[in-house]
Amino acid sequence: MSLPLTQQQADSSDFLKTFPQFDCLSDALYRRQCIDKRTGVLHSVIRLEKMRYCVVPPQVTRQMESAGYSIAVR
Repeated sequence: MSLPLTQQQADSSDFLKTFPQFDCLSDALYRRQCIDKRTGVLHSVIRLEKMRYCVVPPQVTRQMESAGYSIAVR
């Protein structure tokens, strides 16, 4: 993802389905920890909705944040 995301692209269900999503923040944090250990890259947890979270890599984090999403855990 080298191009900046628009809000429409960030909201696209196809785009969001490429990343693990969770209903519980603790589940997202556990998955993030597993991914970080495996890849050696610190991922972030994005809040999609009130109780919906997504684990994304750093380059996508910046793009999602600029598209209007809040970072639950950096």
